[in-house]
Amino acid sequence: MVATLLYCSRDIDPDTAEDLVHDSFSEALVQWRLKGIPLNPNGWIYTVYRNKALNKIKKTRDYLSRIIIKIILLPRSNSVNR
Repeated sequence: MVATLLYCSRDIDPDTAEDLVHDSFSEALVQWRLKGIPLNPNGWIYTVYRNKALNKIKKTRDYLSRIIIKIILLPRSNSVNR
């Protein structure tokens, strides 16, 4: 699963991919105890880790774009007014 995630997305590093897969299995344990094992457990796990990966990518991109905007909009204190 980690290899698939790394192959499909260059925006995720190996440690993050491992964490996402681990979180997906942890969520499966919790949800499956409450609601029972789904008809397609492999598909369920795949869907959860794919969604977690997409959320992580979006969150990282949003964070980076906010930083870039702040850097661009910062007044340049080292410029000299003449």
